[in-house]
Amino acid sequence: MKIKLSLILILVVSAANAAEYFYTGPSFQEAAGVYTTNDRISGTFTTADLLADNLPESTDITSLVESYQFSDGHQVFTESNSTIIQFKVGTDYYGKPTTWGITLWESPVTGTQDDLVNIVETAYTTGPNGLQQDQGSQDATCGQVTNGTCSSASSDGTNSGVYLVFAPNQGAGNWRGGRPIIVPTLTTYGLFAMLLLMMAVGFRSLRKVKIQ
Repeated sequence: MKIKLSLILILVVSAANAAEYFYTGPSFQEAAGVYTTNDRISGTFTTADLLADNLPESTDITSLVESYQFSDGHQVFTESNSTIIQFKVGTDYYGKPTTWGITLWESPVTGTQDDLVNIVETAYTTGPNGLQQDQGSQDATCGQVTNGTCSSASSDGTNSGVYLVFAPNQGAGNWRGGRPIIVPTLTTYGLFAMLLLMMAVGFRSLRKVKIQ
């Protein structure tokens, strides 16, 4: 006798509150070397939880960032090949970045003055001293070393792209995202359902052996 068993296992999933944010910057106004005025800064970062609403300008969220990828069209910086120099945002009522300052240096960061420092950065700040600055450079040199690590670098403009506007009325870059990322996770109910399935399959197998 053959006994056919049909089981439907419903896996109960939960949605984590992880969120992803996407940035697209304006085209560079000035470019030299491999860069052109068609290049721009673009990127994305994820956080373990949604950014809070109404964060003050220049709130440091470095500890919240789980992963990131930013590019100037020629370099692609991620958490595996770069170092966060700053990662700050301010948000609106919906938790969307409205001001920001993100600076990434290629790793490992030099500890020698005048050494090359490759940079991808984007920033928008408000007020009388506010600015919008997006820059990608492969010509910056270390100008100052603090505690054995370069702490200041500047581009000489020979191999870089820049967008720079002082005291802008609003940021030229565009942010979107903040939607929760659905991360399937097996809950207690799902684990219990799997256990029942395994027990049922084992029981049917034993009965089949006895019948034969």
